[in-house]
Amino acid sequence: KRSEEELARIYLDKIHAAVTDTVPKRVPVTAGAGNGQGRKPSWKAGKTKAIRVPEKFAAKLLELARQWDEEEAS
Repeated sequence: KRSEEELARIYLDKIHAAVTDTVPKRVPVTAGAGNGQGRKPSWKAGKTKAIRVPEKFAAKLLELARQWDEEEAS
């Protein structure tokens, strides 16, 4: 028959094994936008940049930017 200390040690070892993964968690090489995954850009002019503008101007500025993007592409 096992002692309480021995049973406790076995229990703790099982808990430790369950919560610690021996295999390092890493992102697969095939994951991420850099490997052709993710959303494709909707702008034809190239890279984008986030800017802060007043809310009341946002829709109009976006509309103008889309027009400029179309003009530049043609």
